[in-house]
Amino acid sequence: MKENNVPKNRFEFQVLHGVPMRKKLKQLMDDGNTVRVYLPYGDNWYDYSIRRLKENPKMAGYIIKNLFSSIFRLR
Repeated sequence: MKENNVPKNRFEFQVLHGVPMRKKLKQLMDDGNTVRVYLPYGDNWYDYSIRRLKENPKMAGYIIKNLFSSIFRLR
């Protein structure tokens, strides 16, 4: 994007909620980029989530890790 001089208002970075990218997202935001965190919902949330997990099986580990770490933080 820098090489092609694409203005920052012409693109955004997206991440699925629960995928651990906090440091990278902060860096992107600090550089003035638009960042969106999204969460599947609605009638087809489950099918969408399974499709994404099949695309990237590593995400399952991230989600489980984040789930347990947030549970233990609440105590």
